[in-house]
Amino acid sequence: MSPIWQFTGLVSAALLLLSIRQLQRRSYFGPYPVLSLLLVAQLLITAAQWGQLMSIYSLTGQAYSRLYWTTEFTTEVLLTMVMISFIYRALEGAEGRWKTLLLVALVVAASGAVTFLTAGPPMLGGGRWPSLLARNISFGAALLNVFLWQSLLKNRRNDIQLLLLSLGAGFWTTGRAIGQSVRLLSKASVSAGDAIVVLTELLTLVVWLWALSRFKLVQPVAAPPVNAQPTTPA
Repeated sequence: MSPIWQFTGLVSAALLLLSIRQLQRRSYFGPYPVLSLLLVAQLLITAAQWGQLMSIYSLTGQAYSRLYWTTEFTTEVLLTMVMISFIYRALEGAEGRWKTLLLVALVVAASGAVTFLTAGPPMLGGGRWPSLLARNISFGAALLNVFLWQSLLKNRRNDIQLLLLSLGAGFWTTGRAIGQSVRLLSKASVSAGDAIVVLTELLTLVVWLWALSRFKLVQPVAAPPVNAQPTTPA
């Protein structure tokens, strides 16, 4: 399996570099700051994991476990923030924007709280506890996709780029939720859950690269001033 993971690591790094290049070339760092942060962080994470696979350096036991779960939860948190940023953008100019965002925050908090209530004290060094936490956060992020599409459809935004970015985020969050669940059911060190997580990440990066390179950013329509006075002829 090692050559396969090495190859997917290279493909992932290439897609990440191309996506970051599109963000830079089209000046999208400002409109999509959280997405930019996720892509850069994921490139660094991929490089670290690929170095381990290629035996450029070697971590064993507790050190590798801590590195692995640190990178996993970094991805989870940033991906959840990306979903929230997309919802914020989709609700541009809509009533009840902040109420929806508050409900979204409660969903995210509840998904993490479930682990603390059902799985006992935290143990990030390894075992089932971090896997359960990662799975629950992933399901919470996947639920955000429902809020996102509801916001896009309700406001009838003619924004193909945001639609594709949202589609990719949905693939990734759902894939991570399913993959983490399969990992918990498998006793093998490398399971089908790992393949699901990796493949959905690659699919997401392909969709995001397509969205960033082929479609233009749609600027939100500015609302008219509230106190604007009608003009009268001289």
